Amino acid sequence: MELQNPTLVRTLFQRAFAAHNAGNVDAATALYAQVLALAPQHFDALHLSGVAALQKNDPAKAVELITRALKADKTQQAAFSNRAAAYLALNNPKAALADLDQAVALAPRQAEAHYNRGKALMALGRHDEALTALDRALALNPRHVDAHVTRGTLVEEQGNYPEAVAAAERALALDANKFEARFNRAHALGALGETQAAIDGYTAALALVPGHVSALNNRGNLYRYANRFDAALADYARAGTLDPQFSHVRVNAALCLFALERFADAWPLYEWRLVTPELSPILDGVIAPRWDGRTPLAGKRILVIGEQGLGDILQFSRFAPALAKMGADVRLEVPAALTHLLGRLPGVSIHEKGQPRPPTDFHIPLLSLPLALGVTAETISGAPYLSADPGKVAAWAARTQGAALKVGLVWAGSPQKGFDSKLSIAAVRALPLKAFAPLRAIPGVTWFSLQKGEPAAELPALKAAGWDGPEIVDLTGDIHDFDDTAGFVANLDLVISCDTSVVHLAGGLGKTVWVLNRTYGCWRFPPHRTDSPWYRGARVFHQPSFGDWDAVIADVKAALEAIPSPSPSG
Repeated sequence: MELQNPTLVRTLFQRAFAAHNAGNVDAATALYAQVLALAPQHFDALHLSGVAALQKNDPAKAVELITRALKADKTQQAAFSNRAAAYLALNNPKAALADLDQAVALAPRQAEAHYNRGKALMALGRHDEALTALDRALALNPRHVDAHVTRGTLVEEQGNYPEAVAAAERALALDANKFEARFNRAHALGALGETQAAIDGYTAALALVPGHVSALNNRGNLYRYANRFDAALADYARAGTLDPQFSHVRVNAALCLFALERFADAWPLYEWRLVTPELSPILDGVIAPRWDGRTPLAGKRILVIGEQGLGDILQFSRFAPALAKMGADVRLEVPAALTHLLGRLPGVSIHEKGQPRPPTDFHIPLLSLPLALGVTAETISGAPYLSADPGKVAAWAARTQGAALKVGLVWAGSPQKGFDSKLSIAAVRALPLKAFAPLRAIPGVTWFSLQKGEPAAELPALKAAGWDGPEIVDLTGDIHDFDDTAGFVANLDLVISCDTSVVHLAGGLGKTVWVLNRTYGCWRFPPHRTDSPWYRGARVFHQPSFGDWDAVIADVKAALEAIPSPSPSG
């Protein structure tokens, strides 16, 4: 056989190309190899071998082959684009972007290169540039379905949910069976609080891909947010059957069961949180065995690892003293903001999070204590378990004298995300301070701000703009940790708060606390109750529909007006 037979090379390549076009990638790969044995620098055979490798899920091989092709000819836009696709598959968006810059320079009116460049820029976190690239792709080809889908994903990540819905709908107008567009549209509708429309959107997506576990999980979340718990549990069960290692869906099922107060069923499922990417790091470096709830603890050291938000730690810290009663040397790991307050839990020593952990015989995550201790709905005590520093109580008392009814106010929680859901609940955990304006006319009430963080800036801004709501005294500049807050709260008659850590602080101190609960409520304040098993002094005001804080404030106003006016304290 003559190695440089151009006719044979041409014939073999034509056969390879035909096989490739027919979808027979394996046969095409073998024929391309024969071409390259005769002509090692054959650009098309190298390039298309690389494309075939990418189709066979071997992006590293694709990069190798297309790189050899580009050494033979650096003027081919398609080769740069295809190598970029391989780099993206290898999670190397920086290299992909370099290739796509070359592709766009060679063919500036080729929409696909602009589209892929947008994807690379997204992966690099350069979202504004990515949006420009995607818009350019769509200007060149308005019917590019994937560009519409990707653009929708991008604007959703930027929080522009209406535009995310619109982008998905533009994609669906071109291809009604585009699963990703239906999935993304449902996500964005959920974030906008259009719960039923989002549920319907996931249902339509599942009609296209019935076994899509994320769609099942997210529809289950929406059913749960709508308090349709049986439907939620059905979706979670289906997703869990399809993917037994899907940790988030087990956690979400547990949250659903918590809301139904089926604690015995919920605690074991809730253990799956410890293998999620969000929470598994809390166990990094832990060597000591986990306490199983049965092994005797007398004379043993145990590290209880605080987890999740400050409110979670405050709520579940009530269980740590039970270990001390078993004879354990208990060390509770918590953030610095909680060390002084929780240092007064009986029998419990505090370890500040971030400091080197002490030697220990056992460990247990804080929110696993109810499982280990066999806590049920019947055994939860709503009795106070926190105490304020007497010196700080006295110091705050001197600053709050003279008020008749002293009410603390919190209107916003810190941002958080639900497990495996794009739905941000930060906005619905908060309400604008101006929503409290109708409470201005209630006599005998002195309002005190307990709000910390960025939302605290709303108060001076409203005052500067001519705030017509109740006069709110702001002493929060002297609050540096939860021990300070506890001393302050101890002097108040009532705390009114959306679902934040201050609710758990006030409840744990035994204070009367009114919870302004969003429609997408926390399982701790289930929709069928206006009280809480966790705190004897809690009263819950539920939103009747998504975003309807006006109705909640109206109910609060009526409840405040029904309180007999006390005499001012001196």
